[in-house]
Amino acid sequence: MTYPITRTVPHDVAAALLLLSRQRLSEDDKGHARTLLGKLDDGHQLIDLAHQKLSLPFVARHLDALKPDWYHPSQLRDRLNEMTLLGLRVSGAQMNFHRKCIAPLKVQHSYFKGLALGAQYYDQNGLRPARDVDLIVDRKQIRAVIDRAREQNYALIDNARTQRILTSERDIDAALRYERVANLISPEGVLIEVHEEIDKHQGIFYGPKILWQAEAVSIKTVPMHSLPHAVHFIYVAYHCARHVWSALHWLADLDAMRNHPSFDHDTVMRTAQDMGMEPLVEATLDFIEGSKRLPDELDPGNSRTDALLELCVLNLEGGSSVEHALRAQHTKYALPFDWLVSPRLGRKILRNRLRGRFRPSFKDYEAVPLPPALRHIYPVIVPVRKLMRGRR
Repeated sequence: MTYPITRTVPHDVAAALLLLSRQRLSEDDKGHARTLLGKLDDGHQLIDLAHQKLSLPFVARHLDALKPDWYHPSQLRDRLNEMTLLGLRVSGAQMNFHRKCIAPLKVQHSYFKGLALGAQYYDQNGLRPARDVDLIVDRKQIRAVIDRAREQNYALIDNARTQRILTSERDIDAALRYERVANLISPEGVLIEVHEEIDKHQGIFYGPKILWQAEAVSIKTVPMHSLPHAVHFIYVAYHCARHVWSALHWLADLDAMRNHPSFDHDTVMRTAQDMGMEPLVEATLDFIEGSKRLPDELDPGNSRTDALLELCVLNLEGGSSVEHALRAQHTKYALPFDWLVSPRLGRKILRNRLRGRFRPSFKDYEAVPLPPALRHIYPVIVPVRKLMRGRR
C-alpha cells in the first residue's frame, strides 16, 4: 500500500525511539541502544519525538541509565516536569471522580488505559503518561453518574474537540441518548470519558461481560476496577491499530503487559480467538518484538510485522494530521488491513456499521433538534443527511 506521507526521520532516530519507548530493556537491548545512541549527534530529535509521541518518561529513564556522551538531563527536564504535573492532575481528577461519582452510587465500572493500566502493569507510579480518564459503566447507570457528576460541578460537554458545555436538559438528554460516550470536564480541567461501549459501535467488545469480569486495581490506595487482563491487552492492540500507532506510550503499554506476570499467552489467544481478534493479537505480539530491532529496509508487502512497523514509523512524521492521513487509508473494517480480524468478525463489524448508518448522533440532533415526541423519525433523517454530506 502507498501512503501519502514521506519518511524523513533518520533510521537511527526512529530505531532508538521505538526501542527506548518501553519500561524495561534486556541486556541485549541495552547494548543495541548504546550502539544506536552512539550514532546520534545530540539527541534533540529523539527527545522532541519522544515528547510528541508521549514516551518521554521511558526514554528519559533509559537515557539516565545509558548516559550517551551527548546527553544532559537539562535537555528534557522542563518537558518531563510538564508531563509529570499533568499526570498528577489526571491522577487527582480520577480519584476525586471515583470517590464522588462512582463509589457512592456503587456503579459497576471498569477503567481502562491511562492510570489504571499504569497501576496494574508498571513498576513505578507516574511512569505511564496520562492526559484524560476513560471508563466504561453499565449503560443503565450512565444517567445517574452524569447527574451526580453535574451536582459535583463537573460539566457535560458535546465532545472532546469543541468542548461546548451543555446546560439545557433537552441537550443533555439528547447527548446521553445518542452518544456512546458522555464527555465530562472535571473541576480540575481534566477530560473524563464515560463509555457504554469501548469500541465505537463496532460490537467487538461486549460491555456487560467486561464489567462482570473486571479486575480489582488500586490507585494510591483508592480501590477501583479495570478491564480483565486478556481483554485489556487485546483492546490496547486494537486501539493501536485503529490509531495507526500514533502514540508510543501504547507501545510501552503493550510491552509492559506482555512482560507482566499476569500475562497468560494461552488465555489471551483463546480470548482473541473467541472475539475474532487472533490475527491482530498475533501481529501485535510480533510487532512488540520487531520494534526493538527496526530493519534498515522494511518489506511491508511480504511481512505483516513490517506492515505495522511502516505505519508506526510514518506516524513519527507529524501529529494528528499525519494520523488522519494514514487513517484515511483504512479498510472497510476501520482498520489498516483486513487481515487484522477474522472473516467472522469482519462480517460482524460491517453489520454493525450498517446499523450505525441509521443511528442518530448528537450532531444530527444539533442539526435538526427535534422535540422528544418527534425523535422517532431520526432513523429516516440520518441517512439522508449522510448522503447529502457525501455529495458535497
